[in-house]
Amino acid sequence: IVVSQDGLVLYGNGTVCDNSFTDNAASAICKEMGFDFAKQWTSGLSWPDLQNGYSIALDQVYCPAPKWSECTYSRSHDCSHGEDVFLTCGCTSLPCSPGKYHHQSSCICMDCPSDSYKYNEGGSFLLSLPCEYHVNARLKVLLL
Repeated sequence: IVVSQDGLVLYGNGTVCDNSFTDNAASAICKEMGFDFAKQWTSGLSWPDLQNGYSIALDQVYCPAPKWSECTYSRSHDCSHGEDVFLTCGCTSLPCSPGKYHHQSSCICMDCPSDSYKYNEGGSFLLSLPCEYHVNARLKVLLL
């Protein structure tokens, strides 16, 4: 997922159904993926060719608070892909310290590889060059 872009929520190798899904569930998933909050969520059959290529993995996702560890869900479902969840996550965008960066798919300040920043000869300035980080997670949002 990219900050502020709508994406299809996947759990494992399947979609997430909107039955019992609330703003708390949306925030819990965004936080689990390294974002600060959920901006919005919707459901529907927006990308039928893509969505129909997946099974439905979760239904009845209920989160009494915006923490994934407090959520319950069912792996059996009574849904169609017209009930698949789409999610937009956001960041508070606090600046990272030198040698760290916000990747577009996370709000967490990550360490840049050692060759992506350079100190000047006196050591008082730091030039931070672009660096990349790959996030692996059970929960992900697929973008087109």
